[in-house]
Amino acid sequence: MNKKMLRNIIISVVSLAVLFGAYYFVMNMPEKETKDDIPDYTPTPTIEVLSIKSDEISEISIKNEDNSFTVAKKEENEFYVKEYPDYRFSNAKLNSVFYDFATVNAEKEMTEDDDYGFLESVNTTEILLNDGTIHSLTLGNKVSGSNSYFLKYNEKAYVVSQYEGSSFLKTVNSLRETNIMAVDLQSISAFSVDKDGKNFIDIREIKEEERDSFSMVTSHVMTNPKYISVSMDGYSAIMQKMTDITAVDFPLDNDPKKYGIGRLTFKFTAGEETHKILYGDKDEKGNVYAQIEGESYVFLTSPTFFDELSTLDPQALMDKFSLLVSIDNITGVEIFGGGKNYNFVINGEGDDAKYFINNKEMKDEFFKKAYQEVIGLTTNGLREMDSVGGVEYTVIYKYKNGNQDICEYKNYDERNYAVFINDESEFIILKKKLTSAMTAIEGFMKQ
Repeated sequence: MNKKMLRNIIISVVSLAVLFGAYYFVMNMPEKETKDDIPDYTPTPTIEVLSIKSDEISEISIKNEDNSFTVAKKEENEFYVKEYPDYRFSNAKLNSVFYDFATVNAEKEMTEDDDYGFLESVNTTEILLNDGTIHSLTLGNKVSGSNSYFLKYNEKAYVVSQYEGSSFLKTVNSLRETNIMAVDLQSISAFSVDKDGKNFIDIREIKEEERDSFSMVTSHVMTNPKYISVSMDGYSAIMQKMTDITAVDFPLDNDPKKYGIGRLTFKFTAGEETHKILYGDKDEKGNVYAQIEGESYVFLTSPTFFDELSTLDPQALMDKFSLLVSIDNITGVEIFGGGKNYNFVINGEGDDAKYFINNKEMKDEFFKKAYQEVIGLTTNGLREMDSVGGVEYTVIYKYKNGNQDICEYKNYDERNYAVFINDESEFIILKKKLTSAMTAIEGFMKQ
């Protein structure tokens, strides 16, 4: 027997074995279940207690332990709460009240003669139809061992689901609009913060006529407690914490004094409108009580922005540069002190300009980096002491219009100089910053 014949015999035997195995599996496979084998599924029966077309309802009055109020229809798909004309409500939530009571279904009708808590219940709802018909419903006790409730309508008692029962327990606050105010951060042109009735900080957009007097990289100036350009990094950090004003809850009592309203206020101008938010105490969850000036209600909101304002340090918003002058506005600058003297000169304009330090022509790249060391000097606090020592460093900016600014650094204490700009001083600067700047300039000159 050759190898080819032997291989064919083996393949045939294996194929027969596979076929036999498949036949055996099919013959012994369990029979498929029939419909008669599947247990019956019987849904929980639904009993229609009340069914009314929503547009036939004029108003719905809800009374429970927390509230007593009436939701009425102003016009098609427009609703209001009669007792609270000054509150802002969510129209969608008010509409849901009409929707909830248009159809009331029960899980079971009670046949036993029992009170089920109806006599002592204060949870009632009256549905007034357009034709004057009134449907009255009373929510009784909870069903023992269940989240369902007993319900009374037309002298009959029913068991209704937790969802149906919750419609009777709605509160005024649960229907209110939580989006209190939309804020367009890009349109804010000014803001101020008051603490305990005293102005703490004022900031506004820089005016065109002020631009030459302030930092070239700022868009805002502070007018209180200092008249100074604003650090845009600090300003952006505050604005990033501000969002649309939303409520997380509403207290039942709207007495502002009860919640310390007015301890801190934030006033801002956006576009043509000015708004003021008055903040008060925090509740046990850490949310803060607040009120919009001109509104009668108090609300609770997230403390994030309030905390930012409460800990705000005006110094953190002040421009930190000693004197930031654009290179496009000068013909030169001279800096000397610490036994060194560097005289920066620009001859010409634009691409034809030539750059010199101490009469040595520099590549514009290294000249501008050296100049950046001069204008990049940043202060680190306000000057508090009156007495100062002598001048140790001087920077003179020479402008194209013939004017000049003189910035002097006088000895203040062991670590700092007092910064004098044209004989006026408000800030201090670390001494090592002047030393580092001079060293860096020397390095660029070597390049």
